Amino acid sequence: MPPSIWFASLLLVASCTVTSSPGPRNPPPTYDSNPSRPPPPPVNDHPDRPPPDRPRPGWDSTGWTLLGEKTVDGKTDQEQVDFSQKMGAPPKRITVLVLDSDLEMHDMRVVYTSGNEFKPTGRHYFRENSRTRVIELSSAEILRAVQFKYSNLPGGGRARVQVWMQ
Repeated sequence: MPPSIWFASLLLVASCTVTSSPGPRNPPPTYDSNPSRPPPPPVNDHPDRPPPDRPRPGWDSTGWTLLGEKTVDGKTDQEQVDFSQKMGAPPKRITVLVLDSDLEMHDMRVVYTSGNEFKPTGRHYFRENSRTRVIELSSAEILRAVQFKYSNLPGGGRARVQVWMQ
């Protein structure tokens, strides 16, 4: 038998050989490919009570300064948060944060010292602990105030509205 056929048959026999090890096989370890995944839901030890809520991620206010806060006292309110030069440099961006209840924002205006106004478009409905998108302000003008008209949603409590600047 030529050596090339002998070598090929040896390889064929070697590849068909099956070895087995005695005892149970341990599965390979699993690695968490997404360590930032949220924790599993809490265990409900009491079936007669609803399960506890998952912790909500909070808004990180790092780098932001609180410009002012107002509380909705009735059905509809109209408030103004003033900006003072004593607060430092004029803000480049603002955002509105709603706490403690759901809220409907009817109108919002950014008023500059020159008398010009900027109105973000649309009506906004906010869930408790939610905020608006970041609103970029004109850097050529100095901010005087942020005015807004808002109301509680039916069944809601007293909502707090905060205006943050950066």
